[in-house]
Amino acid sequence: SAYYNKGEYAKALEYFLKTMKYVEKENSPVSRSILYVNLGAIYFKIGSHTEAEKLLLKSISLAEEVNFFRSLSIAHQGLSELYDTIGKPKLALIHYKKFVAARDSIINEEKIKLQTEAELKYEFEKTELETKAEQEKKDALTKQEKLLSDKKQFWIEVACAAIIIALVTVAFVLYRRYKTKKKTSEELAAKNDLIEAKQKQILDSIHYAKRIQQS
Repeated sequence: SAYYNKGEYAKALEYFLKTMKYVEKENSPVSRSILYVNLGAIYFKIGSHTEAEKLLLKSISLAEEVNFFRSLSIAHQGLSELYDTIGKPKLALIHYKKFVAARDSIINEEKIKLQTEAELKYEFEKTELETKAEQEKKDALTKQEKLLSDKKQFWIEVACAAIIIALVTVAFVLYRRYKTKKKTSEELAAKNDLIEAKQKQILDSIHYAKRIQQS
């Protein structure tokens, strides 16, 4: 805690003792191990070696249940210093070696964690690139299909326009032919009428001349 870092061990002890009932009620090996290692360190600083030894050993026991190497490392280091202080060098050495082993385990854990994170990152980026490539492939295919569809639609429209133009042209030609034929028929009918009128006139003149001669 901040009190411990400032060297205010009495306040630090009061703080952790207040939190003890909540932590023990929670019954989490990790939380209890952290609490006991902190209390053990405080008791060691204020000279309560027996209480410090008791709490540090409890912290180690709980940490070993769940392979919580951070608490193991701190607790073994604390016990090594404690036994060295009270004149138990053999125990101090034993716990120092255990401290080094726990510390190495933490380092290995961090390495494994970093390696795992790197592998996950690689797999994620690989998957992301594959997804992106697949999407680009789909987009290109969709674009190509659209171009083909647009091209097909264009030629359909051109064909329709050509058919319409052809129909209009045929209709125009047929209309022109009809008009020409109609005009020719009308001119021919007019000539026939004129011929018939002249023939009638000639016949009328002949009949008139005959009637005069008979008179």
